[in-house]
Amino acid sequence: MWNVSMRTITGAYHERNKMLCQDQVFCKKGVNGQSVVLADGTGDSDANTFCVREVADFTSDALLEFAESGFDGPIGKEDVIQRLMEGIVRIISKYMESCQLPADAFASTLMGIAIDHRRGNYLLIHLGDGIILGRSGQQSCVLSYPVNGNADQTFLTISENLFLHMKVRQGRLEKLDRLVLCSDGVYNRPLGRTFTDQTIWRLLDGEEEFRAKEDDQSYIEMRRSGYGNFCRHSRRENKGDAEDTEEDRGRGTDT
Repeated sequence: MWNVSMRTITGAYHERNKMLCQDQVFCKKGVNGQSVVLADGTGDSDANTFCVREVADFTSDALLEFAESGFDGPIGKEDVIQRLMEGIVRIISKYMESCQLPADAFASTLMGIAIDHRRGNYLLIHLGDGIILGRSGQQSCVLSYPVNGNADQTFLTISENLFLHMKVRQGRLEKLDRLVLCSDGVYNRPLGRTFTDQTIWRLLDGEEEFRAKEDDQSYIEMRRSGYGNFCRHSRRENKGDAEDTEEDRGRGTDT
């Protein structure tokens, strides 16, 4: 079993406009698997937050179902995306009707990881901004870089051609003992040559302080057993892009 901790920090823009934090994090635990999800909303009202919260909740359930069923072999990318989008479209459509707003009012990025305890495998999904890291002892690796068209563009749950833009990967946990999903507020966009994943780990380990930013900041981390209680949640209200590389493909394979 893996332990989970998470944190969300409301950005200065949402504080000034008296809006809720639009970063949503969820974790689910089953008999044979676990899942964690992070979604970053992009709307201009709290209706976006409520919708994205429901999308993240649904996605964590869907990923957990894959983990509970066991990863006996490769899972088709189309199967995963179709399962997710059926639920996400249903949720967004419900909010569009009830709020009388267009689809882009309820858009978000989306990423998550499901773990199959029995076989020691993971399933990863990633759409849009955000970064997913793994760590084994002091050795760190980027499991998934942001999915961006360019520095000023990202892909969202309402984007066209999601089968092209959403990453779906499987891999072996092996010696990995930490996994973390981070919203783009945690790092500086776009990722440049000066980016180092060690900066993120120092923030997570308390060696550096989170600084107040305009954007919301959030992460959700999984650690192998022995690191604390499951789903420990610390929430603080704070006043105040790159193509994949060989390193990105180093752990896990696209399905």
